Amino acid sequence: MALTVQHTNHLLRVHGMTLILGLIVQYILGMFSNLYVVFPDTTIPGKLWEFAWSQASEASHIILGIFLFIGTLVLLIRARVYRNRIWTVASGTALAGILVAIYGGVSFIPTQNDPYSLLMSVAFIVAMMAMVWGYYTSKG
Repeated sequence: MALTVQHTNHLLRVHGMTLILGLIVQYILGMFSNLYVVFPDTTIPGKLWEFAWSQASEASHIILGIFLFIGTLVLLIRARVYRNRIWTVASGTALAGILVAIYGGVSFIPTQNDPYSLLMSVAFIVAMMAMVWGYYTSKG
């Protein structure tokens, strides 16, 4: 059975909305961690990573970030296979934002430098705006 353009667009929209909801949860976990997780006063990266993984909200934030990366990469591949320009642009932009956010997070934990936290939040906004743009403009 061949997929119609409308059906593939629907599939991509559902995938996109799932990622949007994941990004919202990611934001909430990040804000919770920012407000309530106090890292120890140490400069030893291994200890900081160990502490991060011991905190439920921080570990959930890290794991969800990995799932969002994989989900967005899969959306990009699907959009390319279905030759859907809107979702290719949206998911490609979102993937770039997620990669920058991951870089910010991976850099923030061992250094505790606030600019990396800012980088994470700005990259999140890019990813969220790209996904919302894709969802909004792809409605048919």
